[in-house]
Amino acid sequence: MERTMLTTLSLLLFALTTYFSLASTELVRDTKGNVILVSTKVTIQPSIIGARGGGVRLGETGNSTCPLTVIQDYAEIVNGLQVRFTPNYLLIDWIGTDIPLTIEFREKPECAESSKWVVVEDDFPKPWVSIGGSEDLKVFVMILGSIMMRVEGV
Repeated sequence: MERTMLTTLSLLLFALTTYFSLASTELVRDTKGNVILVSTKVTIQPSIIGARGGGVRLGETGNSTCPLTVIQDYAEIVNGLQVRFTPNYLLIDWIGTDIPLTIEFREKPECAESSKWVVVEDDFPKPWVSIGGSEDLKVFVMILGSIMMRVEGV
């Protein structure tokens, strides 16, 4: 009886914690005001017209022969590659702020193990974003954690 009660209380606490944390979540919208869903095809680019640079894409950096580094294109007319946002641990179809996400390109180069974004550290002054798996990035330190969106002043 005590075991059943403990399990029930644990599940209730989990449900309430999840519900109230989602209640404070703000929906992420595109520049036209549409809510971004898991199924939405999205490119990441500056939201301010006239801002320097275009969309996010993959590029070869350093001595790499495979484009694994996530970079912003210099040309404003380049939309970049499509990405998919998937909430970690939650079965929801919408993307919200402060929810742990997996970000991945919808397509990946043949030379890459994965198209999922990872944060990497090496002798470069700051951590950077790459795609790939442990085989692709074996000479770097992959930083564990989740990516979350936040609202910043516009």
